[in-house]
Amino acid sequence: MQKTIEWAKTEEMDGLALETQDNNLLACRFYSKCGFKLGAVNTMLYKNLEKPFCDATAVYWYMKF
Repeated sequence: MQKTIEWAKTEEMDGLALETQDNNLLACRFYSKCGFKLGAVNTMLYKNLEKPFCDATAVYWYMKF
């Protein structure tokens, strides 16, 4: 992740954004530890998928530089 952050800054980007599912706790904890902030959720993104995926909520994380 640190290499990605360094690359984005070198490319003069304003920050990074990513998406995971609310039930992926390892990913959520990792992104939070890296400095990402929770910015949005989408409760409908996975509703057309079969179980167990249809029970997930999309979680959007942001890191502004």
